[in-house]
Amino acid sequence: MITLLMIIINTGIGHGQQRSSTTSTTKNFKCNRTKFEDDFDRLMVVSHPKRTFPENQDELKKFCLESKEIFFSLNQYKDQCSRETLKNFVSIILYSVRGSTKRVCTKRKSPQTVALIDASNCINRNKRLIGRCMDRASLNYAAIKFVDNVMKMPNLCCQFVEIIQCFTQVMTKNGCEDKLPVLLETITGVVGNFLDSTCGEYNLDTDKCEKLAPLPVKNLKPHSKNFVTNLVDIFKTV
Repeated sequence: MITLLMIIINTGIGHGQQRSSTTSTTKNFKCNRTKFEDDFDRLMVVSHPKRTFPENQDELKKFCLESKEIFFSLNQYKDQCSRETLKNFVSIILYSVRGSTKRVCTKRKSPQTVALIDASNCINRNKRLIGRCMDRASLNYAAIKFVDNVMKMPNLCCQFVEIIQCFTQVMTKNGCEDKLPVLLETITGVVGNFLDSTCGEYNLDTDKCEKLAPLPVKNLKPHSKNFVTNLVDIFKTV
């Protein structure tokens, strides 16, 4: 994961600088940052206002087909509209999420498929509250850019801790605590073993995060509300 962080440094999102391609499909592709951000939210589901988790086999088929289309669109943006560092960052995230998606979208029912369908009703019912957790995290990511470099990583780690705590509170309060592991996979599937390998004592088992100074979120007007965009933008200021 440390390698991932090094890759992200100085990352930026291309603004309309479409790269040349030899195929008609890629030639017709338009670099649209808004669509890129929406696709990433759709891929993560929890941060998208309309996309939901599948509650039965028919919905699962639609979910898997949509996921395939989202992967294709994000790959196009990655290859044609992003600088090299962002391309690598997106590649790593897509690799992680694609792995968890494949375990769900199988021809035969996998344990992951059964667990997702079983948990989806609970997660979908609480999606508005879960979305607030993501919105708060996205705002905090935007604020981390203005923190001293030496404190950026501790604050970043503690935001992952806060997301997990927020998800846990929502699910526990609404009688869905047993479905929490499936929900947490939507985050851990993206960040992998980030907390264990990079964050040291800034984790769920210590009070280090509680001792950090408040983030400068007052009057903050981030250029984007997107979770991934604000996460990437942190490293442009390192």
